[in-house]
Amino acid sequence: MKILLAFDSFKGCMTSLRAGEAARRGVLSAMPDADTEVLIVADGGEGMSAAVYANGIGEAVTADAVDPLLRPIRAEYTYDSRTRSAYIDFAAASGLTLLADAEKSAVKSTSFGTGMLIADAMRRGAQHIYLGLGGSATNDAGLGALQALGAKFTDENGGEITHAYCGADMARTCGIDTSALTAAFRGMRVTLLCDVTNPFCGQRGAVAVFARQKGASAYEMRLLEDGMNHIAEVMKKCGFTDVFQLRGAGAAGGAGGGFAALAGGEIVPGAESVLRLCGFDGKLAGCGLVMTGEGMSDRQTLAGKLPYTVMKAARRHGVPTALFCGAVEDADALKKAGFAAVTDINGSMKSGDFMSAEVASQRLSAAVADTLTVGAVLRGRK
Repeated sequence: MKILLAFDSFKGCMTSLRAGEAARRGVLSAMPDADTEVLIVADGGEGMSAAVYANGIGEAVTADAVDPLLRPIRAEYTYDSRTRSAYIDFAAASGLTLLADAEKSAVKSTSFGTGMLIADAMRRGAQHIYLGLGGSATNDAGLGALQALGAKFTDENGGEITHAYCGADMARTCGIDTSALTAAFRGMRVTLLCDVTNPFCGQRGAVAVFARQKGASAYEMRLLEDGMNHIAEVMKKCGFTDVFQLRGAGAAGGAGGGFAALAGGEIVPGAESVLRLCGFDGKLAGCGLVMTGEGMSDRQTLAGKLPYTVMKAARRHGVPTALFCGAVEDADALKKAGFAAVTDINGSMKSGDFMSAEVASQRLSAAVADTLTVGAVLRGRK
């Protein structure tokens, strides 16, 4: 029996590859003769670039950049010279994982380094930028990255904001000049891979949902929300896209909106795009079962997250999908949506040790083996 293993990362714990390999060990312990394939995938945020490269697209390249606090770093992305396409994780230079907890500041951090990576790709000849929005430490609407690419922003006095643009600058920005940016991007295509649908502002917007985990206090969240509303109005008055109405504009601290408005980026569902790039449908040929998973599964999983996207694609080919997660809520809703099995790998055990990659791997392997031994998900399959 052929079993395809396509796991999202378990945030802060297991990469897609590690989760897939752990599941493979569980499969082979229960079914030694099974034909297994681990597919490295991502939801369009962190890990998108690595997933594309792992599936035979392009080469991994490194470039000089800066982290969200402007410290010099070397960051990696994938570049395919054949198609002149670059696959860049927003988090590679602007991610939360680059900062210690005490350093996180949604007000002071900048996405300037992401713009440096895009500029490097353009110097290599890229004509299509795939930007994976997710895992950012920033809340500057992506304007720091766009500044690095030529956009200019002015304050209420008409003076140019010359330091690296950060979240605090949104509230004082009154003018936008994209002439240099437009010239640089002439003939370019920008695809924004997004794993969330959050709007730019409001109760489900970038600040309300994500700023606290980026170090913002309640007071700073109010400042940032005011700044997001203000910069959205400025962009609209300057003749750019109305990001208030744009689904997914709140991704990566509003970078979805910023790149769509100023660089003509197209926001697309990240998981669907990554699966297409990785040739997922073709790998379902002759497959009897798909296994997928993520750190936390609940009703939000059904809003386009990777496991749900995997399950829908497999179902179109008549292949059942088993879901494994570090924690689960609304298991009945997940099963009703189409998952053949939903398993919390921690079960009745405390999940406090779950952040240990070794413990998580062991529990995932055991859960997969137990599921196959019980055999419910395999009834009618050979």
